Amino acid sequence: MPLTPTSRPELDLTGTSCPMAFVKARIYLDQCKDDEIIQILFEDTPANEPLVRSIQGLGHIILAATSDPNTTLVAA
Repeated sequence: MPLTPTSRPELDLTGTSCPMAFVKARIYLDQCKDDEIIQILFEDTPANEPLVRSIQGLGHIILAATSDPNTTLVAA
């Protein structure tokens, strides 16, 4: 089955740091269907450095990641 973009809104974790950012991301991801492509927005800070790695550890694939000076957007 081909992957298609989802109508689910992006998860905005700006202002949230790990480990709480990961907890919120995991709850969000657990509610998604297997074939959904979602976007997670978070601040690129040292505290959030393990977030992408933790999401991958759950078995999700990072399709793209972009950064600006303050935020990172990840599609998984």
